[in-house]
Amino acid sequence: MPVVAANAHVRLAATAVHGDAPVFRRGWSYHDGIRPDGTPDAGLLFTAWQQDPRTAFVPVQRRLARGDALSRYLVHEASAVFAVPGGVRPGGFVAQALLED
Repeated sequence: MPVVAANAHVRLAATAVHGDAPVFRRGWSYHDGIRPDGTPDAGLLFTAWQQDPRTAFVPVQRRLARGDALSRYLVHEASAVFAVPGGVRPGGFVAQALLED
């Protein structure tokens, strides 16, 4: 019998367990006081770095969508994907490998 439930967020999001490409994650909690309606203005800012969202982030999100036990406590507000080019070689320019391949 597993110690961590099969539908636990941590189990479903574990890329190494499921053979997905690695995802490097970081979350920041915030609490900015109380809103005029009396509810807390609080939450979690979450970032994830990966080489290709199709082989890393997307498979994780599909598993979570099928039954993540944590989802009943969450409200998803927004999402975005950004391409961040790698470093610049001497004599090169930003995103050179992306633009010249």
